[in-house]
Amino acid sequence: MESLMITSDYFILNKHFGVIIDYYTGSILYVKKSFLHHFHKYNKADIEQLENAYNKNFSKLLPNNLNIVLVPSYMCNMKCQYCYESLYSKNNFCLTNNHIRSIINAIEEYFKRQHYNYITFTLLGGEPLLDYNIHWFNNFFMECNNRNLIYDIFCITNGLNLNDLFDKCSFKISGFQLTIDGDERIHNQRRPSKDKKINSFNRVIGAIDFLVEKNIYLDIRINIDLNNINALGYIINLFYEKQLHINNNVNIYVYPVTYYPISAKKNSELEIFKTVLCYLKTLPAEKRFIGLDFHGREFIDSLLLNKLFIPKFWFCGVSTNQLVFDSNGNISACWWGADTEAFRIGVFDEKKYTFYHWSLEKLHNRTVMKLHSCKSCKYKYICGTGCAFKAVNRKNFDMKGHCSDFYHIIKLYIQFLFFDISRSQIKTKKEIKHLRFKYLSFKHLILTYDGLFIKVSGNSMFLSSQKNIWAYVSIAKNYNIGDIVLYLRGYDLLVHRIVCKNHKFYLLKGDNENYIEEIHERCIIAKVNGFSVGKTFDCTVISAIKEYCYDSIKFRYHLKSKFLYKIEAENV
Repeated sequence: MESLMITSDYFILNKHFGVIIDYYTGSILYVKKSFLHHFHKYNKADIEQLENAYNKNFSKLLPNNLNIVLVPSYMCNMKCQYCYESLYSKNNFCLTNNHIRSIINAIEEYFKRQHYNYITFTLLGGEPLLDYNIHWFNNFFMECNNRNLIYDIFCITNGLNLNDLFDKCSFKISGFQLTIDGDERIHNQRRPSKDKKINSFNRVIGAIDFLVEKNIYLDIRINIDLNNINALGYIINLFYEKQLHINNNVNIYVYPVTYYPISAKKNSELEIFKTVLCYLKTLPAEKRFIGLDFHGREFIDSLLLNKLFIPKFWFCGVSTNQLVFDSNGNISACWWGADTEAFRIGVFDEKKYTFYHWSLEKLHNRTVMKLHSCKSCKYKYICGTGCAFKAVNRKNFDMKGHCSDFYHIIKLYIQFLFFDISRSQIKTKKEIKHLRFKYLSFKHLILTYDGLFIKVSGNSMFLSSQKNIWAYVSIAKNYNIGDIVLYLRGYDLLVHRIVCKNHKFYLLKGDNENYIEEIHERCIIAKVNGFSVGKTFDCTVISAIKEYCYDSIKFRYHLKSKFLYKIEAENV
């Protein structure tokens, strides 16, 4: 078992089954405990080869947009309990129209030097939607238009003034983020307005209704810690009644508040997650629509939704594409640390700007390939070094990441997801939507091995039945250039041709596609015999298939009306 854990974790679901999750290849496998001894660990050469392949393609993953955060002032009309800006917003400095030219000159230089395609502006504060700030933004974006900059705008606001000041904005805002902390009493206690006559809860709900009516994209962030967790049910019911869960322009998610800058108070992300999941288990499926912004959760969801695994070399824009211009004259990489020396990458005033290229280089080297503490970590490709702001006070900041408890968080989430399956009695053949095996065309797929009835779809090379001709997939000890193979990528089942071979790694390509991908030999299930180039292969039964990493399971595929509709599995 220990040999399996070099790049993977095994999570027990019940006394017979568990799942293996590999953090280097981005794969998940539902497996019987008795089959674990068939799995082998990566050797050092395998790992180095995989990492070299990732590192070689590092530059292809760099973002092509430049994210600019604008903080014209730190003025705010609220006094939130956990506001990080209280650390450095004790002055009343404001950007003036004279700063606009200098800021845009800096943006244009950086944009051209890094070869970006477009700009995303994030409006921040303090509170961005104040009269003074809106006036400044109007002038700023007028100058951007005069210089023919290509951009879109996102605004993070508390919502108190949104309805009243929205029409004063002469620029188009593509999306907003609003935050809610609970019911009226709890929200007003944690996020009070400085004007005691204003009910901040009613204002933010009014702002949500306003944006929904205008059909503008909206992120609703629910800040949760151990003090307000009991209010989550109220929020879910409120948004369910407003039918926000079925609005494609609204994204609702829980964010754990683990850090209070103005006090020593901290909350455990794991404890918050555990409490949130315990509550969600009590809800019917239709009310579990909120997203969960916890470390590792997005990775698991991407595996279950068939998404291509993309290794995470960095945590956020601090290490790649973000510039923050604030009212103190700082150019920073992090908006949480906008007035912190570690993140200062330049300065500006009304006449000029200066980039600290040495500081930029240091922050851009903050990747899993460079930080000493990350190089040997199995979770590095789903972590990306962790939050730099939360790591900044550690000794040897330049060499250390900020670690999250990935093992226990993912374990909780996997068991929570399995709770759904077991509670619904999988032998009743409950229909599950949105699970797709790409590059095969089917109508309904029944996994009789697990008793699941799954509705799926596909779109490329596909299995068909003509004249009851059988075609077989065979086990091969060696795979060669030109062979057509059936293989797995996460939950994707694909048929492609081998075009290049390098030790245990293969480059695969579809006959009608330009895309080439590199996979490890472990992902190949079998070789397809009797397959003609450019044609679909005919079959009614494909037998003797060696399942991914299994030696003792035989799969039988059945077709009906030209669709693959049933897979049977049995021990042999």
